Amino acid sequence: MSRKVFSTLISVNRITKIVDINHINNQIIYIDGYNVLITVENIFNHKYNSIIICDDGVLRDTNAVFGKYKINIQTEIALNNIINLLKNHNPKYVYFLYDSPVNKSGELAKLTNSLLKSNKLPGKALTNKNVDYKIVKMVKTHKGIVATSDGIIMDNVENILDIPYEICEKILK
Repeated sequence: MSRKVFSTLISVNRITKIVDINHINNQIIYIDGYNVLITVENIFNHKYNSIIICDDGVLRDTNAVFGKYKINIQTEIALNNIINLLKNHNPKYVYFLYDSPVNKSGELAKLTNSLLKSNKLPGKALTNKNVDYKIVKMVKTHKGIVATSDGIIMDNVENILDIPYEICEKILK
């Protein structure tokens, strides 16, 4: 329940940080890799019963996958959809950050880098042992917009992009 329901103060604070996808032109985008990828994969796996809009305005997957993530048949499909969504809105640069303690994060970063290159989207996928801290530090140093539904990150940045929501919008149109 703690991932769905938030106090009015927290919810309003986070909602006001959400930016429309049309405002990412020429912006640096920092993606909380597993956080966004797992939710997008579940959208393409049609696992809608685990995806909800929370009080703080973002779409979340309620399955507790966390460190148990495995690259699967939907991974490349989800990544291509994320990359194409972003590409259509012309960000300056995109960083995908994956948690290095998760098994095969390096392989996932390599796949992401390959897809970024083949789709001609300027960006880079990295692994880091503390993605939450790294993203907050990077965005405070270089500015930009963060794609995540992680409350700790959301509370420590100025602008949030809800990629899973934007993908659902695109699919439902």
